[in-house]
Amino acid sequence: MSIIGTKAAAEINNKVVILAAGEGKRLRTKKKNETKAQIKVYGLSLIQRAILSAKKAGLSNFIVVVGYKKEILVSHLKKLSKIHDVSIEIVENPQWEKGNGTSVYACHDLIKGNFYILMCDHLFDPSILTELSKNNLPENGAILAIDKNIDKVFDLGDATKVQDQDGSIVRIGKNLKSFNAVDTGIFFCTPTIFAALENAFSERKHSLSDGIARIINLDKMKAYDIGNKFWLDIDTEKSLKYAKRALLSQLNKISEDGFISRFVNRPISKRISVMLSYFPISPNIITIISFVTGLMAAFMFTKGNYFFTLFAGLLVQLS
Repeated sequence: MSIIGTKAAAEINNKVVILAAGEGKRLRTKKKNETKAQIKVYGLSLIQRAILSAKKAGLSNFIVVVGYKKEILVSHLKKLSKIHDVSIEIVENPQWEKGNGTSVYACHDLIKGNFYILMCDHLFDPSILTELSKNNLPENGAILAIDKNIDKVFDLGDATKVQDQDGSIVRIGKNLKSFNAVDTGIFFCTPTIFAALENAFSERKHSLSDGIARIINLDKMKAYDIGNKFWLDIDTEKSLKYAKRALLSQLNKISEDGFISRFVNRPISKRISVMLSYFPISPNIITIISFVTGLMAAFMFTKGNYFFTLFAGLLVQLS
């Protein structure tokens, strides 16, 4: 275990465990020096997006569990810690191939209070974490954020299914035939999850869902319905492409845009944003470019010439 980052220790229930130990066989990166967690979606790696979403929800102390190509991922995490001013504790899970439950359990010595669990390959609305924390966490139990919009779930066949009954989860598993929600991979847990996982391990069951099933048996597993909030599990090339389309669609803001913004400005800005995302350009540089473009437009307006005025108008739209 190692710690990177300079932030002081946070409140004990402010820790976020991110599972990033798996190989990701269904979505293999084409680069040898890259893990699935480092695959980029418009300039930001998957695990970077998970960290930033949690940070936006007010969380800044992370435990990242690594396994497959751990040295490569740790190097990436060191950079993220500095860039985003967050504390990241690295935990190695030598048993990662057995199942993701072993990755959660690998953190048991570092967790003394309530904590969150996230998947490194899930995109989600930060407000899910904010609202999840407002729910009453059962003593010796856990809460799972669930999605009841089953018809909108991408790749439902691969999703972990959930049977919710009046806010309590009564069944969980990938092969459930009767279910009314899916698991979003976002949890708020008490340390009881570790004892539940130990129990599952004794029966040679090693997934996180196996541990959650033990908490269900204690009637301590609650559900938080995310409603229409955005989330997505990126597990295949198809889901990666879908994620890119989904993120762009959230930029539309149709209800807030006027006619020109909706049909002229926004389509152009979206295309420019996509192109810029493939280059290491900071927001500050983009701000400077926009400012300089605005100054050029102002200068051209002073010329009074029709051609310069037309070109200046285009520059104003661009800036």
